[in-house]
Amino acid sequence: MRLPRVSDGLNLNIEQILALKPDLLVLWAYGDGPANTGALPISLLNDLGVAVYYSNPRRLADIPAAVSRLGKVMGTAAVADAKARQLRDILNSLAARYSGQRPLRTFYQLGGLPMYTLNGRSIINDALALCGAVNVFADLPVTAPMVGVESVLLANPQVIVASVSESQGSAILDAWRAYAPGLTAAALGNLFAVNPDRMNRPGPRMIEATQALCGDIEKARLRTP
Repeated sequence: MRLPRVSDGLNLNIEQILALKPDLLVLWAYGDGPANTGALPISLLNDLGVAVYYSNPRRLADIPAAVSRLGKVMGTAAVADAKARQLRDILNSLAARYSGQRPLRTFYQLGGLPMYTLNGRSIINDALALCGAVNVFADLPVTAPMVGVESVLLANPQVIVASVSESQGSAILDAWRAYAPGLTAAALGNLFAVNPDRMNRPGPRMIEATQALCGDIEKARLRTP
């Protein structure tokens, strides 16, 4: 069954949403909470009787709870609670395995050019910490700051993780390889690409993607003096 497309994630067609007469709108309330919802006039939808469910995980541990809550709203609590338990088990296993491991200074790259990263208040930072990685830009004041190549070279991370599309991955990692031997991550071969759809969206797939991220960080740890 083909579902109607009513949004590109930023620009929503409110008239089309209302014409579909939804019982529930599930919303990722990014940023500081439900008030920060971009162009979506939530108050209008509430006035028209459309129920709104907000999901705003700030840490990986918030994701299983969000799954359980959505399951209750949708009337599928048994399935949702089982999935939430599975996700908690994954997080507990990762914490037990990587807690106390030697930390590696890591740069997490968002996109190509312009190039962005995430600071210590992001859920990505939580994923890096779970794997025993230290975000080299954790102290920047902006949640998703733009950074230049010079800033990365100055930080000289031991690991670079590029969150880019599959078509961009090889070219971006090759570009970092060109900075060896001065760039430690490139000199050691600690350059990895992750799927942004899986890693950057705070849902169940992010926890599963974090497993793979931790595996990459562990590979880097084994070849880092």
